[in-house]
Amino acid sequence: MIRPFQGLRNAVLGRRADRRLTRRVQVQIPLSVQGQGPRTASFSEDTRTISINADGGLMSLLMPVLPGQRLLVTNHGNERTEEALVVWAKPRSPSGMNIGFRFSSATPQFWANLEIGKKRDVRRSV
Repeated sequence: MIRPFQGLRNAVLGRRADRRLTRRVQVQIPLSVQGQGPRTASFSEDTRTISINADGGLMSLLMPVLPGQRLLVTNHGNERTEEALVVWAKPRSPSGMNIGFRFSSATPQFWANLEIGKKRDVRRSV
């Protein structure tokens, strides 16, 4: 059923629509992030994700960044690198920022070699 006024209704009621196209997973993955600060030279920083989905994720950085800024993100687990766009950035205490980022297209292979929710086979040989 099409609900053409649902967005307006949510805005009036103070609800925020979840615009994610894929499910979010809470997981820490080691990353390297490269970019150019708004008022600084280029930077490179190692960090970890807070959560991910096929389209991007959430991470924290010490370097301030702005929405619309482009970053190069490298997954240490599989050495894949993708360009990402900062969607939002919020200061966090005591320093740094939490940032939401997305890839230019859905890139689930960027998170490849990640075993989320899989049980390991721990057979013992006797």
